[in-house]
Amino acid sequence: MSTEPASLESLRVLYQSDDFIVVDKHWDIRIDSKMWYEKHTVQAQLRHRFPQLADPSTYYGFRFCHQLDFSTSGALCVALNKNAAGQAYRCFKDRTVTKAYLALLRGWVKEQTQILDFSIGKNTTDGKTHMMCIAGTEGCQNPKLCQTELTVLEYGHYDEEPATKVILQPLTGRTHQLRVHCCAIGHPIVGDFTYSSGADDAPYRMMLHAHLLHVPLEPQPLFVTAGDPFVSTVDPKWLPRHSLRTVTDTVEELLQRKVEQDQKLKEEKKKEKEQKEEERRKRSMKKTESEGSVTAMTVFFPLDTARLRLQVDENRKAKSTPAILAEIIKEEGLLAPYRGWFPVICSLCCSNFVYFYCFNCLKSTWLKGKQSASSTDLLVGIAAGIVNVLVTTPLWVVNTRLKLQGSKFRNTDIQPTNYAGILDAFAQITRDEGVGALWNGTIPSLFLVFNPAIQFMIYEGLKRQLRKEVPRELSSLEIFVIGAIAKAVATTVTYPLQTIQSILRFGQLKSSTEKSKLLSSLRTIKCLLISRARKHGLLGLFKGLEAKLLQTVLTAALMFLLYEKIASCTFRAMGLSNTHHRRR
Repeated sequence: MSTEPASLESLRVLYQSDDFIVVDKHWDIRIDSKMWYEKHTVQAQLRHRFPQLADPSTYYGFRFCHQLDFSTSGALCVALNKNAAGQAYRCFKDRTVTKAYLALLRGWVKEQTQILDFSIGKNTTDGKTHMMCIAGTEGCQNPKLCQTELTVLEYGHYDEEPATKVILQPLTGRTHQLRVHCCAIGHPIVGDFTYSSGADDAPYRMMLHAHLLHVPLEPQPLFVTAGDPFVSTVDPKWLPRHSLRTVTDTVEELLQRKVEQDQKLKEEKKKEKEQKEEERRKRSMKKTESEGSVTAMTVFFPLDTARLRLQVDENRKAKSTPAILAEIIKEEGLLAPYRGWFPVICSLCCSNFVYFYCFNCLKSTWLKGKQSASSTDLLVGIAAGIVNVLVTTPLWVVNTRLKLQGSKFRNTDIQPTNYAGILDAFAQITRDEGVGALWNGTIPSLFLVFNPAIQFMIYEGLKRQLRKEVPRELSSLEIFVIGAIAKAVATTVTYPLQTIQSILRFGQLKSSTEKSKLLSSLRTIKCLLISRARKHGLLGLFKGLEAKLLQTVLTAALMFLLYEKIASCTFRAMGLSNTHHRRR
């Protein structure tokens, strides 16, 4: 290091490999230039020193990985091939590169460590368009947030004027960032001719030097230090008076902190990736559940038909499910148990979409990136269920009536319907009974939203009992069994409300339509429960429960059997491995 101007022969190499050269750029020299009169550039020095390494496919012959100002000296990285340049570019783009600069500042900086966070923009003032400025300055255009970490190393004098030796670490990358930030705190860099408006022209150079460069390349990181030019042996005008810390110790501390930050960032990215994969897995599981529920509803649709007939037609004798189905087939034909299948499947698909869409929206709004918990999922599920009921009840009213259309009822009070299809059913109900009739059964449906909460409570209780003696992971069979038990108990407890829900949705009883039109009020629900209990006893409230439980258990079994197949295909389509859904 010297105070002599640059020449073609004065290139100092700090590091060299097959892929990179790191040079100690001289002060007051450009990296490259298209101007014919610019004879001394780093590019010219490299061509002079390493003519065999120049790449004719590039304009300058060498690929410079980053920039240093004309007045700044220090470590400058040069890539020797396209692949190396691409790898270095990604590191600079991702801001994983660590850089530190040594500088002499005018005056004595009081705060020994500080973060400078002034926003910097381009100066559009006449005569200053080559400069940058902090936000709020007249003519400052497009300011962006910038951060620089400043650490004081020594206090002393430069040319008998107070000066401070500091190490600067740019946390962001903006043109002239270090120079503008130092000016902003009232301590410009010694010899900065541009940002002193030409006043600071006595020193032989601007005292800013790129001391440290660490690029986390694979498999071997690139680590280079470019010495310290701001010592009395190089420039006698600099006389340190009080030393706080050494350059070596400060750099080691800086690198250690960088390693810890990178490790923390790596863990956060890993956690974020795992959360995204978990969300994708959950979405895939929900998609699988939707596909499975449609399949299960199709396979066991006759059981639902038997259940609905027993709920609505109170004069039909409660027989075993096979006997009821045989009776329906004998009276109405072989396809009668599948009457209304298409409207039900349409309603089921719409209901699943509304529920899962609301669930995800409410959950993302509520959590805002935080970790979810079972209680949170339960509350969000209930909220999504309420929205689902309010939105899709008209569909279930229509498909209930279409399922029962053409049935041979034992109850003579039931009025027959004649709908041509889903749209015609909507039109007739609205015309004859009013728009409100499309929401018949809403209140019991809202109560039934808590069915999953009851099921969840029973499931967790059974799970705790199984794990009481020896904490362990439950097997798939155990999960299936306690899940089926919890579902069966929850269904049994809420079944009377399901019966009232079906009656209100059907809404075709002659004795009731004239007075209340079966509006789903609490009073109507109470009257229907008491009326059925008086006529048929408490067991009358549970007519069709056998078919419902049979459908529930068989559906769970089918879902259990189909899950692996459906999930495997779905995960392959999404590009995830099968291990993701086996972790559940």
